[in-house]
Amino acid sequence: MLGADYDLSRRTGLYLRAGSVRNFGVSTIILNGTALPLVAGTAMPQLGIETRTLAMGVTHHF
Repeated sequence: MLGADYDLSRRTGLYLRAGSVRNFGVSTIILNGTALPLVAGTAMPQLGIETRTLAMGVTHHF
């Protein structure tokens, strides 16, 4: 996971986070609560799918 923070002022800032998981065909890792896509017509997760996440936002301390 990679991330960065940038302060706009003493109390307000921006943040950015990015992450990725490569399953290499053998794992069913879940990232950020998002399940892997299913194989068409089954309840089996697709193996070898690369799962990615991106988060960005504003923080403010009162």
